[in-house]
Amino acid sequence: MKKFALLAAGIFELLCGDTARAEGLCSTKEAVIFNCEFSRSTSSLCESSDGSVIYRAGLREKVRMELSPKDSKTKFYLSSRPLVGGGEVHVRFENDGYVYYLFDRMVLARDESDSSAGVIAFRKGRKVFDRRCDNDASVRQRGYEVLPREDFRDIGAK
Repeated sequence: MKKFALLAAGIFELLCGDTARAEGLCSTKEAVIFNCEFSRSTSSLCESSDGSVIYRAGLREKVRMELSPKDSKTKFYLSSRPLVGGGEVHVRFENDGYVYYLFDRMVLARDESDSSAGVIAFRKGRKVFDRRCDNDASVRQRGYEVLPREDFRDIGAK
């Protein structure tokens, strides 16, 4: 009977308890807007409790890039376009002469779907970085709610 009570209490805690977990490079107190995992690093876009948006890239132990409107002129913009059976979404920002795009896209053709997400960077109009996420990444609903909109630009995401 004691074992059953302990098991029931454990299950209740898992289902109802405050079990906030950090995802990617976002803290437990931040909402995840986008989280892209690569084999050796992570790119995360997070919203803090005060509403500011923060981009982090690197490892949890060593973040190599952190950008937010509070400590720089960084601004994040969202754009999207419909595609057959899906769509493509970008979050754009600039830093040190680079233009970065976090993206996800989905196309449904016949009975198959094709989806991808990743990070693309341009410098002086030339694509210099183009990586796909290893996880099932996407721009989350919170991004649509908090990021200002801009016109869609084709960045050659596949």
